[in-house]
Amino acid sequence: MSERVQIFIDGSNFYHLALKKLGLRDVQFDYDAFASFLAGDRAISNMGKRLYVGSVREREGNPKSVFAMSRQTALFSRLKSDNWEIKTSTLKVREEELIIDGRVKDHKKLLKAGIKKITFERLREKGIDVKMATDLITAAIDDRYDTAIVVSSDADLIPAIDWVRYRTKKKVEYVGFSIPDSEDERNSTKPLLSLIQKTDVQRTLVESELRKFTIKKLLLTSGGFINPETVEVLLKETPKQVEWCKVLMVSYTKTKEEESYVMASRKQLESIGFKEISMLNLHKPFKPEYADIIYVCGGNTYAILQKIRETNIDKYIIDSVNSGTMYIGVSAGSIIAGNSIEIAGWGTEGDVNVVGLMNLSGLGLTDVAVFPHFKTILKGEVDEFEEKAKCPVMPITDNQMVLIKGKKVKKVGKF
Repeated sequence: MSERVQIFIDGSNFYHLALKKLGLRDVQFDYDAFASFLAGDRAISNMGKRLYVGSVREREGNPKSVFAMSRQTALFSRLKSDNWEIKTSTLKVREEELIIDGRVKDHKKLLKAGIKKITFERLREKGIDVKMATDLITAAIDDRYDTAIVVSSDADLIPAIDWVRYRTKKKVEYVGFSIPDSEDERNSTKPLLSLIQKTDVQRTLVESELRKFTIKKLLLTSGGFINPETVEVLLKETPKQVEWCKVLMVSYTKTKEEESYVMASRKQLESIGFKEISMLNLHKPFKPEYADIIYVCGGNTYAILQKIRETNIDKYIIDSVNSGTMYIGVSAGSIIAGNSIEIAGWGTEGDVNVVGLMNLSGLGLTDVAVFPHFKTILKGEVDEFEEKAKCPVMPITDNQMVLIKGKKVKKVGKF
């Protein structure tokens, strides 16, 4: 009989010790794939994937709380569809005071300005460790697992772990993390020694192992967001509220007409509510910067891809998307996201390879080949390409979009 495991993840602890250090939010992490990785060839028992987390509440007059609650609701829906058990406790708001003294940077300037203390609100999670400890014990008593995999570095769990190991003879496996902080070594994440000493099996995961579970998110369009259905999906999938999102628009234009398309795309984003938009025309040198969204548009597919390679921005885009940055493609930008851009020159309305590009490999962000600006008259040409293609082909009209989240691919919008 295969060894049975249950997985207990302390959501808040995991976020602060691991995800936050990697610049990820919980909605960008594939918890289900992570659970399968932890279990290995062992069987996850019934109700054996468990997440413990503080629940966000909407607070009147606080738009951030509304957004945070909607994102958490989306996460819970995804996890429940994958048969996760979610245990929550309400996050409590508590007022705290920070006295301005020598511990505060520039404290003399603040004191001179008459600021002696700062009052701020902090969210506190209450009762999660108790629920986790209770479930560890009751599941052991009910013989629901042979090994409990504990993803938490909370020493408050030690009494429950001791009880499980010595009273029921079940095993406990501790999963900790080793993630250095390049700015301040004191903030580096390290496994907890007391939990190492108090468990049967210990595993320490590093950044490269966790990065594998980042959910890549791509929105591939023909003409951007020109109908309410695609706009609604964009608003739902943005990593932050639109006014706080940093968008990097990447383009390469050679004509006034191509430039006008790029500017139209920018105005479209601004009309949706985006405010922080940086423009990168590949005629100019590129200085890497953080972006929540990378938006690739404008011009001839072959010419854009050639410039992306020449400026080495291809590595920046790939690394960013693999680390959780959303990718939006418009027309050529959607084609470039695939493994190959061969589809760009296909058919009567395809792009001309004006730069004589020989290497047609795309960015490899998805296996899907998007055929933008699809019309019924082009169906025969698409069918011909599908017969020879070694990948899924998705034709989309200017009103449609392909949404890719991890392994899930969905076409949005009516024909």
